[in-house]
Amino acid sequence: MANPYLLGVDVGGTQTRVAIARRPRGAIRRTAFSSPARSDPKLLIDGIVEAAHSLIAKTNGEIVAGVVACAGTVDTANGVIVESPNLPMVREFAMADALRERLNIPIEIENDATAAAHAVHQMGAGRGTTEMIYLTISTGIGGGIVSEGKLLRGIAGAAGEFGHMTISMGRGIQCPCGLSGCFETMASGTAIARMARMRIEAGGDSILVEKSSSQGSESITARDVFDAAEQDDALARTVVDEAGYALGVGLANIVNIFNPELIVLGGGLARGQDEFVEHGISVARERAFKLQNRTVRFEVTELGDDNGLRGALLLARELASRTRRAVRHGG
Repeated sequence: MANPYLLGVDVGGTQTRVAIARRPRGAIRRTAFSSPARSDPKLLIDGIVEAAHSLIAKTNGEIVAGVVACAGTVDTANGVIVESPNLPMVREFAMADALRERLNIPIEIENDATAAAHAVHQMGAGRGTTEMIYLTISTGIGGGIVSEGKLLRGIAGAAGEFGHMTISMGRGIQCPCGLSGCFETMASGTAIARMARMRIEAGGDSILVEKSSSQGSESITARDVFDAAEQDDALARTVVDEAGYALGVGLANIVNIFNPELIVLGGGLARGQDEFVEHGISVARERAFKLQNRTVRFEVTELGDDNGLRGALLLARELASRTRRAVRHGG
């Protein structure tokens, strides 16, 4: 085949991004559409297929393999999204089969943070490490694990659900997963916005009150809270400090359990929120055991929003290679 292309898809709670590339580390063609989070999953499949066809039509090649990175618990062996709190319409959804039928290429499904961890390990701050954790802090919190230089997926392919570690035993805010006390409910962007809204609704004084009154409390975002904290708004600063402490508690747990060489932080809250991240790292170093603390490093990914897409493309290349070998050997 003269011009084989790889397909990478990154399905998020608000946006689905689709890319094709000849090489995962090279130039990519991309597009995006809004994730139909509470609709028929067929709409998501339609969007991915339409995007893939549109992208490849601009080349003289064809797509040979694809990997979809999706938020949530993924049964990688069977290509099924078991559950995704921010994408409820894909519960127990056989996405790989649905896309294979439409695209007629090998397709696999991977957790988005695991795919991102693969990209960071192969192309980013994790290059050369053998024990690495990737933690993404954004709307939610997710992660991926590299051990002995390879992705650690667990027996069912679902390892790395750091966002749903229980770090508070109280009956706190219920997580989209249905439980309470999850890391994600205390240190994510969603958590920061919610904590600020709750304080404002309880009568707290803040420069955010005007926006809450004019546009509704749901209009308050994590970005608003960080901006207010930078203006020394006491309510916002308290929220950011509490979230930073919770981040540190979660990081300390990861350090103590995995004893990694490197923890790479990614996602919207890791990039551009230096004080929040530094607070979390400081708390983690205070709480982690001495030996693990001495040997771990923390870095923020330099790959930006492309972690998931690049990881999906890297995994698609591996899938294409396995498929070619199987064809040669009559598998």
